[in-house]
Formats: sequence, structure tokens, C-alpha cells
Amino acid sequence: MIYTTEDSFEAPKYAALSYCWGSVGQSLVLTEKNLQEWSYEGICTDLLPATIRDAITVTHSLGILYLWVDSMCIVQDAREDKERELKKIHLVYENCYVAICVANRESGDGFLDQTTNHVCGKPFGFQFACTLPDGQTGTLIVSITEHFQPKEDKINQRAWTLQERLLAPRTLYYTNDPSLLYWDCSSLFERHDSQNSADLESARSHEWSMGRLRAEVAAPKHHREEESSTFDDELIDKVMLEWKQVVCDYSKRLISHDEDRLDAMASLAAKFQTALPPDYTYVAGMWLDPAQGYRQFIHALYWAVCRGEARPTSEYVSPSWSWASVHGEIRGEPDWPGWGTSKEPQCTVIDHHWELTSLELPYGRVRPGAWLRLEGYLSPVVLKLRDGGQTGTLREMGSMRAYSGGFSVDGDFTEEKEIIIWYFILFDSQGLLLERLEGVSDDMFKKIGTARLFGDDLRNQKSFATVVIV
Repeated sequence: MIYTTEDSFEAPKYAALSYCWGSVGQSLVLTEKNLQEWSYEGICTDLLPATIRDAITVTHSLGILYLWVDSMCIVQDAREDKERELKKIHLVYENCYVAICVANRESGDGFLDQTTNHVCGKPFGFQFACTLPDGQTGTLIVSITEHFQPKEDKINQRAWTLQERLLAPRTLYYTNDPSLLYWDCSSLFERHDSQNSADLESARSHEWSMGRLRAEVAAPKHHREEESSTFDDELIDKVMLEWKQVVCDYSKRLISHDEDRLDAMASLAAKFQTALPPDYTYVAGMWLDPAQGYRQFIHALYWAVCRGEARPTSEYVSPSWSWASVHGEIRGEPDWPGWGTSKEPQCTVIDHHWELTSLELPYGRVRPGAWLRLEGYLSPVVLKLRDGGQTGTLREMGSMRAYSGGFSVDGDFTEEKEIIIWYFILFDSQGLLLERLEGVSDDMFKKIGTARLFGDDLRNQKSFATVVIV
């Protein structure tokens, strides 16, 4: 008789560590050289960085046998292994029992039994005698407690760690003060002593880097194989609005290597894909929706960064029409309209092209040469920037009169001379600022900003055209 246990197999319970390696990286990581040695002989825990040792202590204290650590479970100098593991890393955090999040310590610091480095780290108080309304003598305690500022934590300033926290079902959040421990899950966000509940409630958002994926994304009721018609517009709008908020959070974060800019949120894209219709296609941080006439995509093209913060990536990461092409915080409402808005697009997506850097990462980097072909109304405008790109004007050709409205540039423009650029209308009065590329086809452009312009003069200047944006 043959007895199999495959159907009844239950994956072991494990914890996953979310932490910052440090400004100089981590000295001890898994490599091709030590892989075989560690596999057969193991590794002495005394050699591990202090933060990993402390995470092991927490894991065992919870009665959990296994701990997943990226630096110890992914071969760091093997590109193929990294791509293969990154492709499924969302499963690692989604299926962990708990994520151990170390907010402000680097790999060599440790996070247990640390003394606080600021005066308000540990709650303390002063007692005063006072007379109560009924005449009895009582005691008044005035205490100072830590004001929770998650945006300031190192863990929330790193790009890679966003997907780790959003995908984990529950998180233990360790701050600088070992006496303060936060619990974060879909139904509860609380400090272990239940103090400062008002602060915690206000911090529970993507804006404060402590949001949670809404139910439509975390546990979608639809399956990707279902027909697009089963996904109502309201549901899609909620999912896409959530994506925009996640992107806004992600765009504020730092990453050591530009080449990882899209890879570091590939797991989140894979998660969102499960909540979207089957025709939605992800490319370079954006979602294409052909069945809806690219309505969501056209509105998503109108992204902007905070003025004065934008700078281009040091190497090719994405086409210029994607927010991933620049470093800088993506602005939300009203500068970036809510996706799924009722405004009708005034342009048409004709064609597009891109190639993935690796088929192992379908939600990762794209190769140089990606492009987007649009048809719509195009107007020449004159751009003049001042104060290193902080201020400036847009005016019509052949006139000194500036357009009413506003604009934002994506790059680090420092020249104060006037240049002729192009305004391509996406919808209503909002559109892209384009720069024509020299030495190539006349219809080839790159995105350099966004604008919201008003006035009949603009209508007189515009002409119907086809543009290719790279």
C-alpha cells in the first residue's frame, strides 16, 4: 500500500524579517561561495549581524521555528537566483505568520535591550498633589510619551521595505525604544500599552507610510480568469486609487541602485494584478486597460512630482511617461487626479511597445526603447524657468502673454533661457509637457512635465497630431 502526504502537507509556520541593511550594506550575506558550506554545515549564530540575532530571539519567543531573512535566503551575487526569488517574494511575506519590522536600526545594531536615544522615548511622568471637586486629595500625573512619527523611521524611507509591510498579514513594529512595541494587522493597529491611540489612528494611512492594502486588493473576491465585465467600474476605481496612493508612498523612498527601482515594488504589482480584470497589463509602474479604451491609463499619465525635488534616474529605468523615470515624491490630489475620474480623455492610445529585462520578473524592469504612440491635440508653448526651475511661466508662441493655470517639470532644469516645448492635451485642460527629440523622427518626444492650462488662445494654437513618447 502506498501512502502519500502531499495533499495533507502543511507549510511550517515562519516569521519574516523586515529591516535596513545599513548605509554600507551587510558584511555577511549568502553568496555562491558560502552556499554549499552553509547548506551542509550551517552557520554559527554568533557570526550573524546583531539585528538578525535579535530577530531569531523574537521568533523563538513566539514559538516559531523558522525565520526568513532576505540576505540569508537569496544568493546575493547570483542575478538569476535574485530574479527567481524576487518573482515570488510576495508569497514569502503574504504567507509568513508575522513580519518582524525593525524601524530604526541597521543590521549590525540589534534592536532588543537598546537604550533610547531621545528624551521622549520612554514614557515617564511627574506626580502632583491636587484637590478634587469633592474636597478629597488626589494625585495628578503629567507624563510625556513618544509621538509616533512613522514617516521619520528609517524602515519607511527605504523602497524595498514597503512591499514587505504591505504584504505581511501582521507585523511586530520595533522602534528605537525597546519599551515601545507596535502591533499592525488588517483589523488592529495598536501600541502594546494602548497609549496614544489618537496618534496611531491618524498615522494609519499611506501618506504616513503606515497604510494597509484595502480589502479589494488584499483579498480580492474576483479571480483573474473571470471576464472583465464582472469587474464594475467602482471596484476598479478603488483598486486604482489604492495603487496611486501606494505609488505616492513608494516615490518618497530611497533606493541604493536605480536599476532596482521597479523590481523593488514588483511584488506589489503582482498582488494588485490579482484584483484587476484579465486585460489589465502592467508596464513600468503603470497599468494599461485596453478594454476600457485606456481610460485609467490616460489619467495615470498625468503624474507630477513635488517642485524642486525631481531628478532623473542615473540610468534607464523606464520610459519618460512613467513616474519611475524620475526620483521625487509623486504628488496626490489635486495635482494628480484620482484614477477613474469622470473627465473624458481627449486623446487616443494607438500603440505601445516595451520589452522586459527578464522574463523571470514580469513586473520588473523594462529594456531601453519602450514607447507610447498617442493621437490628440498638440500645441507649441514657450517655457521659461527661473530660480533653478522652482518658478517660471508658460506662454503662447508669438506672444508675451502667459497662460493661466499651472505646470510642473519632471527634471532638474537649471537653465533660465526660454525653450520651445509642446503641450499635449490628455483630458479637459490637463496635459503633458513634451520636448521634441533632435536627430530622430519629428513625432518623437519625451515627457518633461505636466500642465493645466486654460484659455481660448490655447485652442487656436492646437492641431491634431500623432506623437510617440519614449
